[in-house]
Amino acid sequence: MVTVVDVAGLLARYSNLIRIASYTDRTINFLGNNSGLLRNQLGEIMHGVATSFLLTIRDYAKTSSEKEARKIARELVKHQQDELDTGTVMMILGITDPVADEDHLHPRGFRVVSTISMLDEAATARIISEYGSLSAIVNDSDVGFDRLDNAGVGNIRAVAASFRQMRNTLQNKGPL
Repeated sequence: MVTVVDVAGLLARYSNLIRIASYTDRTINFLGNNSGLLRNQLGEIMHGVATSFLLTIRDYAKTSSEKEARKIARELVKHQQDELDTGTVMMILGITDPVADEDHLHPRGFRVVSTISMLDEAATARIISEYGSLSAIVNDSDVGFDRLDNAGVGNIRAVAASFRQMRNTLQNKGPL
């Protein structure tokens, strides 16, 4: 489990990293023909960061749609890191109920489920919609993850095997 402070800190760091990369990219443009190596290095450094940022937002925002996540990401990047305190980040995520810094948030599971290579974005979204949270996914029946059929997922056995492996890994690390 993660706390409100953990999520706010992570999203603040992601937004700061994206803001710095954007500034660096604009600076690289001034170098013209001499910028190839720097552009490649920036691409390597930032590989997957934007996707992880959006998936993290979808895991914890009040609304989990991709369109809403992009809107939230733009709003977070507008703020300087020192402006992104816990309350501000939670407000941007749409979590308006008063929350204490020690309160735990439960991820929907977008970041974890999206790592299963046989699932595309649509299948991932259907699974999250069907189960509601990562803990519900990994705690589904030992028999065969029957709810995957409701989510319209192909190759259910392979996906269920991935979830069982995920559950075993998470159980060895402790509770979600």
